[in-house]
Amino acid sequence: MNQSGQYKLAPLFSLTGIAAMEFCENTLFSQSKIIGLADLRDANTVAVLSERAGTIFSDAVKKIKDVLADDMVGIAAVDIPLLYPNDKTVDAIAGALLAVSIAQHVMPSLLDRENGTPFSIFNASQKNSRTLDSVGIKGVSPTDILDFHSDGSIHDGLLSIPKYLFLYNILINYHNKGNFYWVPTQTITGIKEYIDSFGERDDYIFDLTPTVYESQPSQIKAILAHRARTSIFRRVGENSIATFMNGTFRGKHDDIDGAAIEILAQFRTDISQNDCRYYVPQQARRMIFLRNDCGFHARDVLDNPIEGLATTRSYLRSASVEGHPVGYIEAG
Repeated sequence: MNQSGQYKLAPLFSLTGIAAMEFCENTLFSQSKIIGLADLRDANTVAVLSERAGTIFSDAVKKIKDVLADDMVGIAAVDIPLLYPNDKTVDAIAGALLAVSIAQHVMPSLLDRENGTPFSIFNASQKNSRTLDSVGIKGVSPTDILDFHSDGSIHDGLLSIPKYLFLYNILINYHNKGNFYWVPTQTITGIKEYIDSFGERDDYIFDLTPTVYESQPSQIKAILAHRARTSIFRRVGENSIATFMNGTFRGKHDDIDGAAIEILAQFRTDISQNDCRYYVPQQARRMIFLRNDCGFHARDVLDNPIEGLATTRSYLRSASVEGHPVGYIEAG
């Protein structure tokens, strides 16, 4: 999939070191000690960080929001500079806290069901990748192929499409990191015909990509799997269509001949071959914001891990509170 020469580089910004250090020194320390990511369980703490980030990084926030307001671009990346080079742990925590603070100003987010934070944190290692492979879980490990899809959120048995997603790579310990991609729905070949074919009814069954939680590094605590009955396309405005596609498609609930499965397979092929595609090179300390409701995203397989490091990737993910209902959970 890594053929970025024929695609468009997504808008990419960098925070200034002066502004980043001002935020960190005035916001992230209590009694000379940096706060932790777990402290973001407290809504008041999140509100303070979000407000200060919106003030100090107002120019960057405006640029991000302007890009996300455009259905035809819909993805932006922001780099965080090195902050505390003499203390790698403090530097990693400060970068993650800064990223989450900006994200919460751009897109207030759903709380992680296990951690109670406005983000989920995922750590990968070669060991837990082997564990996931052994139980047949695909699309979660950094070394798995992650094809074009959109993400969903679940609340009280209902399935929605979050309008925005946020990703932040704390570290990527691979030599070959590849790219992250986003394809705007409106540009996909034959999109009007696909909308007409699938309609807007919640008649389609997906086994959603599981969510994996760890009890400790490389120890799998829980795997949450769900089956959803949902629409693939849903009109959300006079001229806007929200799109959902995640996990394994099982077809229309009353589909006897498997026609819907064949049509969606062709749709996925058309997305992967679409001429209009934005890309962001994957690297540590890079935030990615994207429109999840009007496009599909994917990433390259991460390859050639750096030897001698236990953790191969660590990243944060948030999904916006703002979104569109599309279906409900049948099982899981």
